[in-house]
Amino acid sequence: MKKITYLVGIIAILVSVVGGRASESKCREISRREYPNDASMQQYIYNQQIAADRYMATVRDADVKQIALREYPHD
Repeated sequence: MKKITYLVGIIAILVSVVGGRASESKCREISRREYPNDASMQQYIYNQQIAADRYMATVRDADVKQIALREYPHD
C-alpha cells in the first residue's frame, strides 16, 4: 500500500512541475507579445501573470473563474 501511495505522490509532483512549466511559458509569451522591445516591462508583466496564475489555481469559486475568463480571455 505504501508503494502505491508513494507512486501517486511522485506522479502528482511530476504533473505539477510539467503544468508549471507550461504556465511559465505562456506567461513569458504574453509578456513578449505585450512589450516586444522592453525587457524590464516583459519581466514586470511576466511576474504579474505568474502571480495571477498561482492565484487562479487556488480559487474554488466557479463564478470568480468565469468572470476572470470572460474579462481576460488571453491572459
